[in-house]
Amino acid sequence: MAVVTWDGSEGHGQWAHGANWDSGSAPGASDDVVIPDTSSLPNPELAADVTINSLTLLANATIVGNASYTITCDGEADGTGATTSGYAVHMAGNGTIGTDLNITVTTAATTLVSLVPASGTVKNFTYNASGQGCTGVGATTINGNLTITAGTFQMYNDVALTVTGDVDIATAGTLTGNASAVTVGAISATGSGTYNATTHANGTIINSRHSSLGRGLSMGSVDRLVHNNGKIVFQGASAIQLILINGTATSSVGLYDVEINSTAAADCKLTGPIDIYRNLTITAGELDTNSSDNHALTVDGDVNIANGGTLTGNASAISMNSLTLGESSAGGTYNATSGTTTITGYRASTNNAIYANGPIVHNNGTFAFTNSANYSGIEIQIESGAGSAGTYFNNLTFSGNSTYRFP
Repeated sequence: MAVVTWDGSEGHGQWAHGANWDSGSAPGASDDVVIPDTSSLPNPELAADVTINSLTLLANATIVGNASYTITCDGEADGTGATTSGYAVHMAGNGTIGTDLNITVTTAATTLVSLVPASGTVKNFTYNASGQGCTGVGATTINGNLTITAGTFQMYNDVALTVTGDVDIATAGTLTGNASAVTVGAISATGSGTYNATTHANGTIINSRHSSLGRGLSMGSVDRLVHNNGKIVFQGASAIQLILINGTATSSVGLYDVEINSTAAADCKLTGPIDIYRNLTITAGELDTNSSDNHALTVDGDVNIANGGTLTGNASAISMNSLTLGESSAGGTYNATSGTTTITGYRASTNNAIYANGPIVHNNGTFAFTNSANYSGIEIQIESGAGSAGTYFNNLTFSGNSTYRFP
């Protein structure tokens, strides 16, 4: 193993030419590569895939990427020369990288990466080290896709991860958000690939759909999403977001809190039955259960639809603890299922099974109130400005031991 430093002696930027390196040979798989200040040197340029031990950028370094080629780091630096011990890739606010730089880490040990240059962003980053872990240091932006083929890629608690494209987590892979702000285009996990969701207050923000799958969130099964009491926010501005997650959410796995905050003309549609362990909030845009398949929607907690938001039930089975359309101001719209909307409880802060300060369009469906508790103060409250008279209910059924009233 050796530290090999770029010197550009040949007068051009060809990475593969040995004369451009202080060792006289282009670096190989066992070499720790250092790119120094290139202000007065040719900038190294990739013209083929390369495999090295580690990569370090120093201040004022520039490396030119190529969308067709990848730098693979299969080890980590030991701190000799100008390298930083324990890092497979170390940028740490140094240097400039081209936006076509692709990096893969296959280090067969726990390692660190800093993908944070002074200027530019990594295009695509891949982690592939079975049974190992890689930690991202510093607020990280990937201007393409993040692929976790094997091993666990995680972020430090106080930094952000932004992926403008797809996050693909393969069967042997895990993405762990800790308490970092996580914003992605889409997340897909196949087989037993896992997303350990962030606990950050903003939740996991999904703002697009997968380039090939057409879904914002696609999990092999419900237990592949460890929610950590975090929320998933769908807030696309132009693309349809399709949600697919199979199974019943619990206190530890699946969807916990979900927020729809979309300004897209074509909003979120379900591509499978959805179970939400806690609450569903529609701040803006529409959540549609999909009239082609009428997927079931189950919300163990409360549904809150703000002004500008819509929930469309089609003919799906819909179940929720309570329904609120607006609170201190006008609310959104519930286009009820033509089947049955089941209300299983009431909102603890208001005692309302339904509070409507926005329209309910019954679509000739049934509202079934099924709270089995012996409670006498549950209210079904329709505000005077909520919509046209007669649009709220078609059939009402009550079961259980509770008493309801219309205030």
